[in-house]
Amino acid sequence: MMYRRRLVRFVVLCGLLLLTVVGANLACANSPEAQVIDTEAASSTVTPYSTNAPLVYGKPSDIVWEALASINRDRALTDLRRVTGGEPICGSSDCYTVTNRPTGSEGLGRVKAYVETQLADLGYSVVRNNWSAEGYSDQNVIATKLGSVLPDEQIYLVAHLDGAGNTGGIYPAADDDASGAVDLIETARILSGYTFSRTLVLFFSTGEEQGSLGVNSYLSKLSAAEISKIKYVVDLDMIGYDANADGVMQLFHGDHAPSKALATSFKDIILHYGVNLVPDVTVGCA
Repeated sequence: MMYRRRLVRFVVLCGLLLLTVVGANLACANSPEAQVIDTEAASSTVTPYSTNAPLVYGKPSDIVWEALASINRDRALTDLRRVTGGEPICGSSDCYTVTNRPTGSEGLGRVKAYVETQLADLGYSVVRNNWSAEGYSDQNVIATKLGSVLPDEQIYLVAHLDGAGNTGGIYPAADDDASGAVDLIETARILSGYTFSRTLVLFFSTGEEQGSLGVNSYLSKLSAAEISKIKYVVDLDMIGYDANADGVMQLFHGDHAPSKALATSFKDIILHYGVNLVPDVTVGCA
């Protein structure tokens, strides 16, 4: 039960982060007359990334609570079972039960196809990003939702699809990092009905267990101008297991000043909206 509770709570947290950090204009895409939330009129501010671009947020709005209310625990747990082998992934021609997800494996390939289908059906622009490094080859799955006001400013959410283990055994890799991946899928569903000022990039990486090979390969091919467009990055890794059952959600910043500011903003958002989490801003893993 702790796993189930924490997974869904962090889906809430991701929704809050995006609904408040992504931009000043949040419009309901399904509304005949777009409802715009102007956070410039908010009552409190924090500075997440630079002193030139303060994060502004105010009283919880109806549109935020509407988005939070659309979180579906059962749907997220169904994704989790499919990604970890608790139930098969079925396509148009067959069903396949994932037993492991090592980089380059068939199981990981099936999970990538599943994620790609889910996101494309939601209207995201989805591509596969090929990479090869240190004797490994695979693909990242990248979904994009173009911003309506500041499309050249990007917000990245990252989770890795690959798991530890090998192709000869059963390795669900449920916490590391199916938890982050299915959280990102559910967040994508929730946000698909909204329009944001900045561009959203949902990045499902591979090769993480070999040293973040997929992410590093992707970044190595970006120009300085392309990297400068990335304003925020949140990495969702191992979010489903509370080892000591203390209810604390650790927000790691690696002693990097902009990251620490973002993590602090994350904490402030949790407290501001009364989400049932205990945020802890910390340097990193022990």
